Amino acid sequence: HVFLNTQGEARSVRTEKIIAYRGMILDRNDQPLAVSTPVVSIWVNPKEIEDIDQTVKRLAKPLELTERQLKQRLESNEGRGFVYLKRHLPPAAAEKILALEVAGVKAEKEYRRYYPAGEVAAHLVGFTDI
Repeated sequence: HVFLNTQGEARSVRTEKIIAYRGMILDRNDQPLAVSTPVVSIWVNPKEIEDIDQTVKRLAKPLELTERQLKQRLESNEGRGFVYLKRHLPPAAAEKILALEVAGVKAEKEYRRYYPAGEVAAHLVGFTDI
């Protein structure tokens, strides 16, 4: 009975990370003080790269990096399984990069906090970032 129960849980119980959307903060006149907008971070698993030179040539320009910068980042992290290439891109820019279908390149959807009233409002309402 315990065995079957464990097998059933293994097939049905999962842990999934869900990115929380932070709501808009408004002042008393309904003017936005803090707004969350969707962004995408592009990352790579260097272990999955088949041809580093070809990868660098295809990705450097869309990532707005020089080939030298990108190659250095990839080579210095070749033993790792996760390296950010570019953070907080607009979704349309990230889609263009993903459309290249480069091995090992993946995307992570996130939200970025903006403060339309400027940094003064950021200190009033608080801010977080990685």
